[in-house]
Amino acid sequence: MPKLSVMSYYCFVHLLIVITIIKLSSCFPSGAPADACENLTPRHTGTTPITENSPYTLKAITGNFEYSSSTDQGIKVRIDGPPFRGFFVIAVDAKTGERVGKWAQLKGTNTIDACSGITHGDNKRKKSATLLWIPPEKGSGGISFIATVVKSFSEYYTPITSEADKK
Repeated sequence: MPKLSVMSYYCFVHLLIVITIIKLSSCFPSGAPADACENLTPRHTGTTPITENSPYTLKAITGNFEYSSSTDQGIKVRIDGPPFRGFFVIAVDAKTGERVGKWAQLKGTNTIDACSGITHGDNKRKKSATLLWIPPEKGSGGISFIATVVKSFSEYYTPITSEADKK
């Protein structure tokens, strides 16, 4: 077996370190993983969420739900603010705190049915996102939407709670 020179050894070690750092700092360009359901954080290594003074708003056309068999009776939810790269939104029954309903899978989104969640489908810059939440087939009442919005790998805001439009 040939002997490695000291320089070759250091180059090899450096390469392994770079590969490890890249692997550890990888993000999720096609949306949050299902395990993000637990606490709505994107699992970006070495980062912490910003929990105050979010520049983003999360608006719903109403704060109440009731199931209708018509497919266009969902609740529209919109994220606005400065350009962002990702998001993760869940729907929560305002009375019980239970995650309820499901999301319509629209272009550029991925749904996570296990926790009534929806996430981005790519990490392209977005000016806004309009989503459609479908109520559960049983029940009615108040609904809240809670989001995490990712501006960049190290800058993300959570929790952002919905406000019903006053229109």
